[in-house]
Amino acid sequence: MWKIKGTIRYFFAMWMVTFVQMGVFIYIQQMIAGSNRGEIQDFRWESLLLQVFVLTPYVIFAPLASFLSNRFPKQKVLAWTSVIMTAFLIAMAVCATVGVERVAYWLFLGLATGFALHSPAKYGILKEMCTNRYLGYANAFLQIVFLLALVAASGLCLGGVELIRSGFENVPNVNEFLSSSIALPWILTGFSVFGTILSFFIPKVGTESQFTKIRSVKREFQSTLSNPVIRATILGISMFWGMAQIFVLIFQDTNGQGISFLKYSILFAFLGLAIGSIWGAKSSKNFIETGHIPLGMLLVLISTFLIPFMPSSNLVLLAILFSLAGLGGGMFLVPLNSLLLYHTRPRRAGRILAIGNLVQALILAGFLGIYTLLLYYFKIEPQYFLIGLGLVAAVCFTWSIFNMPQAMLRSLLKVVFGRYKLRVLGVQNIPDNGPVLLIGSHHSFIDWAVLQMASPRPLCIASNKDHFDRWYLRAVLKRLGMIRIDRRDPSKALKRVREELLNGKAVVLFPTGEVSKVPHIVPFLMDYSEAVRDTGAPVVPFYIQGLWGSRYSYSNSDMYGASASRSVTVAFGEPVANDTPESEIRTIIRHISLDAWNHTVSKCNSLAISWLRTCKKIVRSGPVIYNPDGSHFSGYKLLCAVLAFGGKLKAITQNEKNVGIMLPPTPAGIIVNLGLWMLGKTTVNLNYTSSPSNVSFCIEQADVKTVITSRTFLEKLRNRGNDYSKIGDGKCELIFAEDVMKSIPKIKMLFCLLQAVLIPARILQFLYFKRVKLSDTATILFSSGSEGRPKGVVLSHRNMIGNIQQLACIMNVCTDDVMLCELPLFHSFGLTVTTALPLVEGCPVVTIADPTDIKTMARACAEFKVTLFVGTPTFLRAFAVNRWVHPMVFKYLRLIIAGAERLRPELQQAFRVKFGKEIFEGYGCTETAPVASVNTENVLLSDFLTMQVNTKSGTVGMALPGTQFLIVDPETNEELPVGESGMILIGGCQVMEGYLKDPERTKNSFVMVDGNKFYRTGDKGYIDSDGFLTIVDRYSRFAKLGGEMVSLGAVEKFIQDLEILDGFDYSVTTVADEAKGERIVLLYQNMDKMPADLLSELRASGMPPLMIPSFAFQVENMPKLGTGKTDYMAAKKMAAELVAAR
Repeated sequence: MWKIKGTIRYFFAMWMVTFVQMGVFIYIQQMIAGSNRGEIQDFRWESLLLQVFVLTPYVIFAPLASFLSNRFPKQKVLAWTSVIMTAFLIAMAVCATVGVERVAYWLFLGLATGFALHSPAKYGILKEMCTNRYLGYANAFLQIVFLLALVAASGLCLGGVELIRSGFENVPNVNEFLSSSIALPWILTGFSVFGTILSFFIPKVGTESQFTKIRSVKREFQSTLSNPVIRATILGISMFWGMAQIFVLIFQDTNGQGISFLKYSILFAFLGLAIGSIWGAKSSKNFIETGHIPLGMLLVLISTFLIPFMPSSNLVLLAILFSLAGLGGGMFLVPLNSLLLYHTRPRRAGRILAIGNLVQALILAGFLGIYTLLLYYFKIEPQYFLIGLGLVAAVCFTWSIFNMPQAMLRSLLKVVFGRYKLRVLGVQNIPDNGPVLLIGSHHSFIDWAVLQMASPRPLCIASNKDHFDRWYLRAVLKRLGMIRIDRRDPSKALKRVREELLNGKAVVLFPTGEVSKVPHIVPFLMDYSEAVRDTGAPVVPFYIQGLWGSRYSYSNSDMYGASASRSVTVAFGEPVANDTPESEIRTIIRHISLDAWNHTVSKCNSLAISWLRTCKKIVRSGPVIYNPDGSHFSGYKLLCAVLAFGGKLKAITQNEKNVGIMLPPTPAGIIVNLGLWMLGKTTVNLNYTSSPSNVSFCIEQADVKTVITSRTFLEKLRNRGNDYSKIGDGKCELIFAEDVMKSIPKIKMLFCLLQAVLIPARILQFLYFKRVKLSDTATILFSSGSEGRPKGVVLSHRNMIGNIQQLACIMNVCTDDVMLCELPLFHSFGLTVTTALPLVEGCPVVTIADPTDIKTMARACAEFKVTLFVGTPTFLRAFAVNRWVHPMVFKYLRLIIAGAERLRPELQQAFRVKFGKEIFEGYGCTETAPVASVNTENVLLSDFLTMQVNTKSGTVGMALPGTQFLIVDPETNEELPVGESGMILIGGCQVMEGYLKDPERTKNSFVMVDGNKFYRTGDKGYIDSDGFLTIVDRYSRFAKLGGEMVSLGAVEKFIQDLEILDGFDYSVTTVADEAKGERIVLLYQNMDKMPADLLSELRASGMPPLMIPSFAFQVENMPKLGTGKTDYMAAKKMAAELVAAR
C-alpha cells in the first residue's frame, strides 16, 4: 500500500485535518467552560449546541457534498475544502485575538460546513487511490490516523501548550504569546495551513463527471438506501459512531477541562480500537472479512455490560475490559467502512458517502438527545449508560447473526484453526453474486471449513457423509445447509445441488466422491453435468494445498519435519463454462496447483534453516545418521559438527561463493554440505565417477577455487583408475576433511555441543546461519553427460525445498522411517531425495559410502530397519541377482522407488519373487531437482469395492502434487490431445533456475505457460486420461535411415516386449553409414546367443524392417555412467569401433 504514489501525503493531510477538527472542538469547549464558570447547566446546554453545530452541516449540505465529490476529482475537493476550513479558522483566531470569542463560537458552524463537504471526498479517494486490494489496510490505517490525531489534539489542548511554553522561558515574546488564550487557535491555524498545502500535493486519481447534477435529498436517499448492503452498512457505521459518542461523553469533565482523553481507561479503549482495526485489516487481506462484524459487536456487548459492575480499584481488569471494547469496535468498524467503499463506484461514491454522513449525523443526534434526556431529567449516573450501550450492541449482534451466520462462522473457524496460516489466491474469480459451482480437490476432512474461511460468499457445501459421523459437527453443518452425499446414490444430493444453484447460491462440490486417500489430483467419480445444466452457473476450479499430511487427512504421516509448518493455500481458477469436460477441469486444477505450491514454497525457509529447526524441534538427541562402521550421529552431535566444521570452512572459503565437494554419501559429506549451506555458500558436488578431465571442466565452469575432499577417499579412487589429486593444480586448492577435523580443538567441539543442546534455534540462526533468499543458488549439479559435455544445472533453495515437500506428501514420511542414503551426492536423487529430504523432515538416514558394496547395503537395510529405499534400476538389479542377499533383508521396507533410467518389467518381477516387494518407477531429471512423477501403491476406496489406481505398469506415474506435465508439439510448443506423443514439459516449483553460464541454452529450455515456467525435457511421451505419463524416448535418440526417423527407445521397447533378452542388459545405438546415413547397432551383455542368431530371431518376430538392427555385438560390460545410466556417448563410440573392426 505504501508504494502507491501519494499515500503518505494523503494520510499526513488527513491527520492534520482531524487534529485541527478535534483541537478546535476542545478549544470551543474550554471557551464555553470559561464563560460559564459555576453555571453547570449553561455549560451543558452550550456543549449540546456545539454538538448540533457539528452535525447540522452533514444534514443540510449532503446534496452539495455529494455533487462536489462526484463532479470533480476528489483531490481537488479535499484541497479546496481545506482552504475553506483554513479561512474560517483564521477568522476564528482573529476574533479570539480581538476579544470577540462569541463570534468565534458561531464561526465554528462554517468550519463544520467545511468538514461536511470534505468528508465524502476523504473516504471516496481511498478506493480510487488504493483499489479494492488494500481497502482493509487503508481503512484501518485511516482509523489509526484519526486516533493519533485525537490523542495529539487532546494533549496539545490539555497541557501541551504549557509544555511548549516552558521551553521558551528565555524568549519573552514567544513566552507571552503562548501564555495567552489566543495561542491555541493560532497554533491550530498553522497546522491547518500546512495540511491545506499538503492536500494540494495529493495525486489526482479518478475522472471528472460533467453530467453530475445536484439532486434533492429525497432522491439521494432513495437511490442510496435501496441497496440492502449499503443500507445495512451505513446503519452499522452510524450505530458505531453513536455508541462511540456516548462512550466519550461519559468521560467528559464538567469542571471546565473539557473531554479528558488522558484518562487511563479511555486510552486503553483507543489502544484496543487501533489493534482491532489492524486485525480487521489483516483479516480482510484477500476479501472483506464480514465475520468480524458480529464478533466485534459481541466483544463490545460483553465489555460494556461488565464495566459498570467492576470495582474501580481493579485497574487491571478495567483496562482489559476497555481494551476489549476498543478491540471489538475496531473489528466492527474497519470491515463496515471497507464494505461501504467496496460497493461504491467512482461516479456515485460521493452520493453514497454524503448520505452515509447524513444518516450518521441523524443517528448521532438521536443518541445525543436520548443521552441528554436521561442524564438531565432522569438523573442516571453516567457509568450506567454503558449498560445501554451494551443493549444497543446486543441488537447489532443479533441482527448480524441472523443476517450473516456464515460470515461469523468463518471468523470462528479462523480462530479454531488458527494454527493454519491461510493464504488465498484468485479469490476475485468467485462471482460476487449469482449461482456458481466450485469444483476441486478433496484431501482433508476440513476442506469445507478452509473453503468457507477463504470465500467472501456463504458456501453451500456438498460433501461426503464422513463429516456427519462427528456429532459436534452435525448441527453446525446442518445450519449451514450442507448437502450430504451418499456415495452409493448421489442422485438426491445432486438434485439438491441443482436447486441451490437455481436459487443463486454458491455451491461447492467434490466430484471425487470422498476424501482422497492420495495427494494426487485423482479422476472424478461423480457426474455433475445434469445438476449444473441450464442453471447459468459457471464452474470455478479450486485447489487446496497444505492439508494433506495433517491429522484431518488419510495420510498416515504426521508430517513432523519442515512440512509441519501448516501453511494452507487455497487457489481459485478463472470461471469456465459448466459444460467444460472433466479432463479439462482436472487440467485447470493441476495448473492452479502450481500457483498454490509456488506461493506456499515462497514462504518456506532455506535448506540450512529448515534442517536446523527440524533438528532442534524434532530430532534433538535422537538418531539422524546411522553409519555401518558404527560412527552414528544424533541430532545434537550433527549440529555440533556442522557448527564446528562450518567455522573452519568460513575461514577457508572466505569470499568464495561456489565451493566444490568430492565426498561420498557419508557423515563427512553431509556435514560439509550442511556447513556450506549454513554459510550461504553454493555447493558443487563433483562427479568422482567421471573422468578427471570432465571434473576439471566442471570446476572451471563453476568458478570453484576450493574443493573439500578426503585423502583416504582420493586414494581409493586412484586405486580404481582415476587420479583426481592433480585437478587442483593451478585451478583450485584441495582441502582434506581429515585435516580440518584434526585442527578443531576438543574444547571448541565441547563448546559447540553445548550450544547445540542449550541455545534455541532462532538464536543459533542469528549467530551462525547466513540469511539467504529462497531464490539464491543452493547447489550446482552437473548432468551425467550421457549425450555430451556435462551441463551445470543451477538449483535454488526454492527448487530443492519445493521438491522435498512434494516428495514428503508422496512418501508420507513418518517418525519411525529410516532412509537408505546410498546414491552419490553429485546425483540429484542422492542430494535431494536420499540426503536433504530426510534431514529436513527429521528422518534418520543410513549412509553407504560405496553403493557397489551390495553385501554391506543389504546388511545395513536389515540392521537399521530401512523403510525407504530410492535407487536406480542398476543398483536394484544387483540386489535381485546377488545370491548373498537374503530375501529377509528388506523385511522393513515399505517403499522402493526407482528412477534415473527405465525400469524393466523383469526387474520388477524379480523383486516380487525374491523379496515380495514392489518397485515403483519415478521420473525426473537434474533440471527438476529431480523428481517430477512417481507411481505409488493402489488404494481401496471407502465403498470397499472401488480401487484408486495409483500405479500403471510401463508408466512413470502421475505428476507430483504441485507439478504439471504438458505434452506439446516439439516445433510449435502447442499442446497436444490426451494420448498423443510429443515433447514433455514439466512445470512446478522444482524447475531449475537455469544452466550455468549458458543463457542461450537456458532460454531454449523454458516455455512460459500462463505465467508459469515449464522445462522442455527433450523426452518424448504421452499422458493417458488418468494422468499417467509414459516415456517413449528422447528426441535426441533417433536414427535417420534413408530419410526416415526411427526412435531408438522404441526399438529397445520392441525388443523388451519380445522377451528375447530378458534378464540381460542391452542398448541400441547408431553408427554412420554412407548409403543410408545411419545404421542401428544392438549391444548386449552376458548372453550365450550368437549375434547372427539374435538378429534372425528379431527378423522372424515381425519387427518392422526399419527397426531391425543392422549389427549386433556381444560385449563384456555395457558402458555405464556413475549414476547407473547407460553412457550413450561411450556406447556409440564402442559400436563404431566394433563395426570398423569387422
